[in-house]
This record gives sequence, C-alpha cells and structure tokens, in this order.
Amino acid sequence: MSLAKPELIFVAGPRAGQRAVLMSSVSCLGRSQQAEVRVDEPCVSRRQLLFTMTRDGCVVENISTTNKIRINGKKYKAGKKMILASGDLLGVGADTQLLFVEAQDNPHAVLEAYREKFPAQAVAPPAETSVDPPATQRLNIAPPPEPSQANGQHKADDKTMVDRDGDDSGKKHRKYLIGFAIYMLVLAGLFAALLAWRGGKNGQANSYEQVAWLTSEDIDQAIASDLRRSPNIEASARSLRIAREMFLNRQRLHEKGNLYRCVKNYRLYLAFRRKNRRVFTPKDERQYDIAKQELAGQLLEIYKNARVAYGAGRWADARDELEALLKYLPVKETEKDPQVRQVIVENTLAHLRLISKKRTQQK
Repeated sequence: MSLAKPELIFVAGPRAGQRAVLMSSVSCLGRSQQAEVRVDEPCVSRRQLLFTMTRDGCVVENISTTNKIRINGKKYKAGKKMILASGDLLGVGADTQLLFVEAQDNPHAVLEAYREKFPAQAVAPPAETSVDPPATQRLNIAPPPEPSQANGQHKADDKTMVDRDGDDSGKKHRKYLIGFAIYMLVLAGLFAALLAWRGGKNGQANSYEQVAWLTSEDIDQAIASDLRRSPNIEASARSLRIAREMFLNRQRLHEKGNLYRCVKNYRLYLAFRRKNRRVFTPKDERQYDIAKQELAGQLLEIYKNARVAYGAGRWADARDELEALLKYLPVKETEKDPQVRQVIVENTLAHLRLISKKRTQQK
C-alpha cells in the first residue's frame, strides 16, 4: 500500500517556495493556529479551504463565508466543491497561490509543467522527499536580480533634481501648508460642535452605543460551554448519533444552522452523561473540535464584517451581516442554550436594534 500523500506547492505569496503534505483525510487551510496548512495573510480567512480525501480524489471546498477563492483563475464563493487534479492552481487571499499535486504524481514534473506554462515564475523544483515527508519543506527560489549600478545612479540623479526643485519653492509650499492646516482646524471644531449638539438632542440613542462588540474568546467560550441536563443514557446516545451523522454529511453540514446543531448535539451528549463519564472517544473528540473551530470561524468572520460595516456607517451592510449570523444560530433553538443565547444572540439582537435606530435617524 502506497504511503504517498497529495501535496500543495506554494508558488506565490508569503510562503512561496514551501510545500505542504496533506497527511489527514480532512485538512484545513487558513490563518487559524489549528489549521493543518497555515497561511498567514490578512485576506485569508481563519478557516478558508477544506481538503477531503474521497474515492474520486481530493475534494477542495471553500468554507469561508466572506472570502472567495480562485481555481485556475476562476473565482468561487463559499460552499463550492471541486475535485482537484495535478497542476490545478489554487489562489487564496491577495497573493498566495498553490499548485496541487496528486499522491501518485511527481511534484518535480508537475512543477516543471507549471514553469513551462508560466515561465515568469522563478520557483525551482522541490527537493526529493521520503516516503513519509515532513509537513512542510523549503524549496529553492531564484533570488530577484540586483539592480544595476547604472540604474542606482539614475535614481540618485532623479532624487537630486527633486531636492533642487524643493529648495526653489519651499517657502511658498510652507505658506500654503500653514493656511491649509488652519482651515482644517476650523472645520474640525465645527464638526465637533455639531456632534455634541446631535449627541445632546439624541440622548436616548446614546444608551444603545454602550453595546460592546464580542471578541473571538467570547464566541469560543459560548459555543463550547457546558449544558445542564439530567443523566439520560438514551438521550446521550441519541445526541451522539445525531452529531456523528451531521458531521459526516459534509454537504449539508455547512447549510446555515446545521453546524450549530452538530456542535450542540456533541455538547448534549456530554450533558446527558454522568459527571464521572463525560468523555469522548479520540475520533469523536477530533470531530467535535473540528466542528467547533469551523463554527467559531464562520461566526467570527461574519461578526468582523458587521463591525467594519458598522464603523464605516454602512448600516444596511452591517444589518445584513448580523442577520446572516443569526441564521447560523437559530434564535428559537438557542433558548435552551443559555451561554450562546445570552452572549452571542442577545448581543447581535442589541446591535440590530441600534442599527435600526440609526437608520431611522438618517431618514
């Protein structure tokens, strides 16, 4: 039986020149510390891609609700799944590009074919790997050519010309800058006075302003909090069976609300167990952790987008994001889940009331 595994070769971005071997049957790529393949780029989601090994091959899925991916130059939104073949080029974030290599194929040959198709790329072939390769391995990358001495001299000459022009008109520029600064100070004073007047007139709205924004720790703790239930062996077994079935049905798991239901049923399994027997099997514990991470990642991405839109005064966008978040945490189903209800749902509803108030004031 072959021990070869599919690989990802980074051909552009912060990790250009490295490669990652997909050792597990399910692997995640993203900014999260828990991601099997980590890409530390601001435009990449905490959990961006999910690689799943199937009979038909390696299936890649975009599990980010906000960031698109690129496969061979074409953009795909959340939920898109595709079976990958050697030579497929994946793009995430602003700069990162990865070359996919199937388990049975030679990374050197796939990379060489890529270089022939895109000769401008300066990625050298990867070093030979053993049967059980490390998770990441450095490639040799040709350094960019050094600028010639003539080019350096030319830039120095250009700088000298700019400095000379600045000396001739420096006094006039300073005069304009001082006048502009005074003008901006006057405008700032008028704007501050207007805000103070509106704040006094709309005192009732200020009470809504005290609604705090949640942190990633708040969300993580809420969705992993203990549920209180009386010991019930049948209910415990039923909850675990439901959680397992939902987790394995990856296609339906990411339909809005199902991921929360999966996590909640794992928590119910523990809640219905006796205190001295509240443990998972290693496999169930891993699946529970993956489901929690995916749910927390999706909620945090939506929450951050809502906060950015709110800060920019885009009330409609902020409202849409928060309403989308509530679809992942069905309001009625969280009534018997105190921490999720009080920490996340009530906070989201409070922000929606505040946004409604601000939109009314604008009309």
